[in-house]
Amino acid sequence: EQLKDEIKAKRYSLAFGDRLLPGLYCMPMVVSQSSGKLRVINDHAAGNFSLNARIPEEETGVKNDDINALAYVLRRAQEDAKGREIVLFKSDVKHAYRLMPMHPLWQAMQAVRIDGKYYIDRCNCFGG
Repeated sequence: EQLKDEIKAKRYSLAFGDRLLPGLYCMPMVVSQSSGKLRVINDHAAGNFSLNARIPEEETGVKNDDINALAYVLRRAQEDAKGREIVLFKSDVKHAYRLMPMHPLWQAMQAVRIDGKYYIDRCNCFGG
């Protein structure tokens, strides 16, 4: 069912066969059960040619915004609004990573094998 959902949302390509094409890389993927739910785990560190190994060490790491960054943006917005009402809302970010398409050259590194067939994962994987 998840595979059908990913294809319908255009996050996965249609199956392109039972052999990996030259230049493509299939990252290991497993399904785990956590809190009664099934979770897909993409292992970016497995193997000699892992996805993580392709990223230079100095380019790794993420700095997420914090409440101070939000406060700064709100103050700036309030100044720019010049007396108009400002509305702040919270979005559901359940699939935020899956909404970010990856560069086509990186997509070639995200082939997935399900039931003996290969697909290209076009979007960012959690932690990617």
